[in-house]
Amino acid sequence: MGKKNNAFENLVAHFNGKIHHAIKKIDSIYNYQKYLFIYLFVIAIFLFLFYKFGFFVLFTYSGLNLKYLLLLFALTVLQILTLVLRYNLYSQNHFRPKQIVYYLAGLATTLGIPPKPLGEAMRLLVLKYYYNAKYHNVLLCIILENLFDFSITLFIGLIAAIFLPFPTIMDRLLLTVLFIILGIIFVAVFYYFLQQANIKIKTGDVVFSFLRQILTNAWEQIKKLKLLSFRVLFFSVFLTLLKMFFISIRIYFIFLVFGVEINYFVVLGLWALCELIAGASLLPGGLGAYELAFVFLSGVLGITGSVAFGVILLERIFSLWIPLIIGTTIIFFSKKPIKEMKEEFFKYAQIQVSNLFKVYLKTTAIADKIKDDAKKLRKNISPRKKVAKINKK
Repeated sequence: MGKKNNAFENLVAHFNGKIHHAIKKIDSIYNYQKYLFIYLFVIAIFLFLFYKFGFFVLFTYSGLNLKYLLLLFALTVLQILTLVLRYNLYSQNHFRPKQIVYYLAGLATTLGIPPKPLGEAMRLLVLKYYYNAKYHNVLLCIILENLFDFSITLFIGLIAAIFLPFPTIMDRLLLTVLFIILGIIFVAVFYYFLQQANIKIKTGDVVFSFLRQILTNAWEQIKKLKLLSFRVLFFSVFLTLLKMFFISIRIYFIFLVFGVEINYFVVLGLWALCELIAGASLLPGGLGAYELAFVFLSGVLGITGSVAFGVILLERIFSLWIPLIIGTTIIFFSKKPIKEMKEEFFKYAQIQVSNLFKVYLKTTAIADKIKDDAKKLRKNISPRKKVAKINKK
């Protein structure tokens, strides 16, 4: 018995050593020098767009005035308020105005840190501290946010790809090729991330046992918090659609600023496609990929490239730069101990993964014992069957 316990503890200790090494590697990924190629790629896209359409395109074509600026800003405030209400729905907090400040701080990390998985990981830390919540609760809220955002955007994007008035089949083929290229970029960047973290993907019992345990824990948490109730599902869909309405109606009004009358549903479909393309790119806030996709798709729909570039430049001021600047300023002046937050999170992550590994080992040991007992039982049954057959004869 003692030898078995020692072997068990040795396996856990060896596994913990590997996890600690992997966590150090992951921590080193936050060194943004490693992502210099991402920033250079974004700069190259913008230099190309500015070269083609001019640096002052925003002022050349638009009839921008204070009334429109206030309207666009009001729509941005409503969009962020909707996001805060949806987050509160998952975290089961009562709404307070200062939660807008908390959420903006978290949103800034998602928008500003490439690639997106790292931005979301940092948002987990920021929201955990601002909301004074537990890690697993914040993680669950972030997962649910992304799940509803992605699924509904994908649904709208697929409808848009089918029904938007693209002139030729070739345009649809080009759109498909664009998605494939971005998918390849997504896989390449994700593979690079795994290589840097020294994480090897292995199929087998360990991986599946871990996934099963993680999903089981998440499912239990969802049931415990009653996040599958009709009320939560209804308001999740409603608030997600409301957020998308505020974004798309803002783009619609920006088109009017540039003197372009366009069908609202075309704008919604255009936004959904660009959002999916930007998400697949893994660039910070989809920067560069979003603008390029918007100009390309608008051109296919018959909108002048210069106007489309001006529209998306103005839109991104309200959808990306204002939340990013305000959120970053909040984090900077609140002087949150980011380094200590990361260290605490990595310790928490190591404990959780170690616990999952212990569960896997115990589960495997029980399964092996059941298999051995079944083999012994079969061996005992076989001779008895033979004796029974002989007696019958």
